[in-house]
Amino acid sequence: MIFAIGVLIFSESALSQEPTPVDSCAGYVDGAVMRSGGPELNGESYLLRCSGGSWMEISSSTVPPSPANCPNIGDVCDDGSVYAGLSPDGNVPMYTTPADASGLPWNNGNTSGVVNLYTATTLSPTVGEASTESFIGVDSDSGTGGVQPFQAPEYCYNLDAHGYQDWYVPARDEFFVLYDNQASIGGFGGRYYWTSTEIESDAMVYVDLDNRSTGSGMKRFGNIVRCVRT
Repeated sequence: MIFAIGVLIFSESALSQEPTPVDSCAGYVDGAVMRSGGPELNGESYLLRCSGGSWMEISSSTVPPSPANCPNIGDVCDDGSVYAGLSPDGNVPMYTTPADASGLPWNNGNTSGVVNLYTATTLSPTVGEASTESFIGVDSDSGTGGVQPFQAPEYCYNLDAHGYQDWYVPARDEFFVLYDNQASIGGFGGRYYWTSTEIESDAMVYVDLDNRSTGSGMKRFGNIVRCVRT
């Protein structure tokens, strides 16, 4: 299965043969990125970029096994993660941690020198993994020397939990999956949750867990984070 937003494309083992570095990427723009993995590749995951009409390998890694024994939304899997439901951009199983991380600013808490990315990826309501990765290693405070982290995305990106290291901040529509299934998932302990969807005026989209509304949260605000993975 391939799904695309902006210039980022991800693959989830639904093709008869998984894309490999030699496959054509006709129909996709140059610079599009695909993560390809599945049983056809014997546990290998390829990160590919569309270049000159062909998928070119960027890197490869071993894909950990999927969580087991959690067929229903809210089930705790054998690894301790929680099955959250199907993603909005490809019906891919989403998993989340059993608890929140509270009080994290999106940037480094700075009120000046606020850095905005405003790319097709970070503005997307669905590609949370790619958006989260876009903020990693980027300076969040142009007024301070060195590289100041984007704390909320760094937290999920660096999270090593339940045997996985590919956690991310869900994009807006991905978080709606958590919202809609919150009673079954459990572990929610607050009201305002970050998403990885950027918005105008130095802000990120947040979701109000009380009523499913969204708002513009200044990047310095300390909101709640619930990491997910697919």
